[in-house]
Amino acid sequence: MSKRTKRGAIFKTVIAAVAGYAAGLLMASKSGKKTREEMKKVATKAVAVGEEQLKELQQEIEEVLAEAKVEITILKGQAKAELSAAAKKAQVIEEKVHELLSAISSGEADDKDLQKVIDEANKVIHHLQSFFKKSSND
Repeated sequence: MSKRTKRGAIFKTVIAAVAGYAAGLLMASKSGKKTREEMKKVATKAVAVGEEQLKELQQEIEEVLAEAKVEITILKGQAKAELSAAAKKAQVIEEKVHELLSAISSGEADDKDLQKVIDEANKVIHHLQSFFKKSSND
């Protein structure tokens, strides 16, 4: 299992655990105040896990973009055009990751946005890495 696949699985597991825990809290016979406090702690932990994943993905994107910039100077023709297009997509995703990290810090991000950007980042990283493997085999 790749690092990226493990990270996605961990994130989905944490979200499922948070949802299950929240359901359990809602069914428990505790005061509303205690229940809300516990739910807030669990939600904070889930956001922290997502934020950590985004930071790791941002680092990975930066690394593959640096490699892409080197490869672009070496390649010619169609391969150069394809890699340039893929690198532009990676830069857009990197900006989305940066914006989402800012939104998380200010408390304005939701789980749906988080998972969408994580999925997009994983796809663009995989695409660039597969391009590098393909070009090194040529």
